[in-house]
Amino acid sequence: MSGRTPYMKHGDPDRSDDRHVDVAARPALEGADPGNSQNCLVEKLSHYVDLDALETDALRELQSSDRSFGKDETVFSTMDENQDLYIVQQGWLFNYIDTPDGRRQIVNIYLPGDVIGFPDVALPERTTNLYAVEKGSLCPFPKNGLGSIFKNCPRLAALLLTIALREQTVLIDRLRIFSRMSARARVGYLFLELNARVRLGAASTEGSYHMPLNQQEIGDMVGLTNVSVSRAVTAMEEAGLLRVENKTVNLIDISALTRLCDFRNRYATMQTDWLP
Repeated sequence: MSGRTPYMKHGDPDRSDDRHVDVAARPALEGADPGNSQNCLVEKLSHYVDLDALETDALRELQSSDRSFGKDETVFSTMDENQDLYIVQQGWLFNYIDTPDGRRQIVNIYLPGDVIGFPDVALPERTTNLYAVEKGSLCPFPKNGLGSIFKNCPRLAALLLTIALREQTVLIDRLRIFSRMSARARVGYLFLELNARVRLGAASTEGSYHMPLNQQEIGDMVGLTNVSVSRAVTAMEEAGLLRVENKTVNLIDISALTRLCDFRNRYATMQTDWLP
């Protein structure tokens, strides 16, 4: 088996106020401070709001040295001490749990720009294992540093909360699809979601993206065997919906695939008018 668009953002009175932030297919920040690109948190959150000097400085104080990882490396394991959250700078990762019968259930796939660690923030230990699909790097920031953000930068705190709560909505969508729908719908839904997320982090052609996951990993994410994943992809290729080749996904008929999977893009916009 093988552009992000300009947008309006809510903020201070001298900024334009829009009800929804278009965060898909957006180019590099216009007129951004070149130093921002060196800070993963600043770069991540600048997709949604124009950060002021106080917010930018607060985020820069959180970030420590980047952590590199190799392909097939376990970055952390269940029950490890939980001290840091991470922004993915480069590479794909996923977190997973082992079931009592020895099988693996992938919980989430992480792409560049994603935050890792929100679900565990209230706990002293990790609840999942984090595995690197390919080599890359993470930008860690201390969990206890969030306290100063909530105290001194309420708009940033509200934005972080919004991002975390969006992930809860995405998990509900996945539960509906992965537990109740056909193999084709499950695999197609995953491909559509990854397409939406890839376009948040880098300029790319809509419907075509690099995907380093193998059939086993796809199956462990959507609850299918290797054989079922292969048959589902073949069926969708024969129907002219998509093609998967050389670790590249090409979505040929996105409209038809969206109808098949009942896909809802939770990443295209984010409402920010309520932020303090």
